[in-house]
Amino acid sequence: MANTLLEELARRYIWWKTPDESLSDQRYFLQHAMRRCLFNDLKILEQFFGKEDFIDALQHPTAGIMDEKSWVYWHWKLGFDRLSRRCQLKSNPLNCQWTKHYSFAP
Repeated sequence: MANTLLEELARRYIWWKTPDESLSDQRYFLQHAMRRCLFNDLKILEQFFGKEDFIDALQHPTAGIMDEKSWVYWHWKLGFDRLSRRCQLKSNPLNCQWTKHYSFAP
């Protein structure tokens, strides 16, 4: 059942490949998932992948997958609150300098 859920997401996100092909490249799959997932999909993805997997996918972007809205959302969701000015002005995200945000509860 669990793999069936993940395969269904793979079919929806990367329809031009088989689920096995899509899931064989975790980073590529997660980048598509991070662009297209719905809230309920995210709960399924979090059962299979850890925060480190999402960070890895974000920090090694494949050209043309992430849109600006998703890019900004996932930086916020994963705790990166600021991108360097250079990153914001350049189109190549590999030039980014990451600033990790740590919040402390009172």
